[in-house]
Amino acid sequence: MKCIEDEIPFEVPEGWCWTRLKHICMMAAGKAKPSEQIKPEPFDGCYPCFGGNGIRGYVDDYNQNGTFSIVGRQGALCGNINIASGKFYATEHAVVTTLFDGIDFNWSNYTLEALRLNEYATGAAQPGLSVANVLNIFVPVPPTQEQIYIGHQIAKSIKIIENITDEKEDLQTLISVAKSKILDLAIRGKLVPQDPNDEPASMLLERIRAEKEELIKQGKIKRNKKESIIFRGDDNSYYQKLLFKKNILYWANIKNIIQLTIQRQTNLFQYPYTNIFISTKLSHRICTDFSLFYKLCFHYPMLI
Repeated sequence: MKCIEDEIPFEVPEGWCWTRLKHICMMAAGKAKPSEQIKPEPFDGCYPCFGGNGIRGYVDDYNQNGTFSIVGRQGALCGNINIASGKFYATEHAVVTTLFDGIDFNWSNYTLEALRLNEYATGAAQPGLSVANVLNIFVPVPPTQEQIYIGHQIAKSIKIIENITDEKEDLQTLISVAKSKILDLAIRGKLVPQDPNDEPASMLLERIRAEKEELIKQGKIKRNKKESIIFRGDDNSYYQKLLFKKNILYWANIKNIIQLTIQRQTNLFQYPYTNIFISTKLSHRICTDFSLFYKLCFHYPMLI
């Protein structure tokens, strides 16, 4: 729990003054409302019902009318600030803040948010705020006109920050799409012009495998029992063929399996590998027996 000191933290500009919250506003918790009377969805003639974490649901009556800052009094998120406007119902876990004359609403609401009231909570299992303790917190108070100006500037700045955040998210999405496209083009050999005189990758891999086989025969290295082979298909995409005991397994995308199942195609191994593998012995059945697809997903959940 943060201590409430009588000494002010720093000097304030001329015209400002330090005072406790109880001198600029009143705080009072609402009244309890039975859970069965709180509906999760709006209905005709309903009013929003505020609890400790904002709107809890909707009820058929109200006990407040106006624009207020609502402080969450109970729970893990106690100290959070919400704004309620119009007619609404405040429960016992919602503290309604009523301002005195000369106090601007926007400024006071931003001030309450800046105080981080959750730091004043007590209790481990079920944290809660003491309204008396909160009202004793010191705050610097500017003149009314300066409060209005500060509130306006903060709202303006927050709007700019929100726009920058939205633009940042859009930019990150574009970057992600661009990276994916570049990688796709690179894998397909379309990122740069291809030299037809270059040695095909299949010949390079074959030469590497031959050299590796020779090293295995000489006893210099051991054979990898889980060795895989990468090859390029007719569509210039790369595929992986896995050897597992006596069955040859191919990788296929779930979306392609569903598509193949609907179209009743059987050439599963012609699709790029991504998520799960299908044996050639199953490929002729997967397209005609849709239940087999679910069995496969069940037996290989870690690959989905």
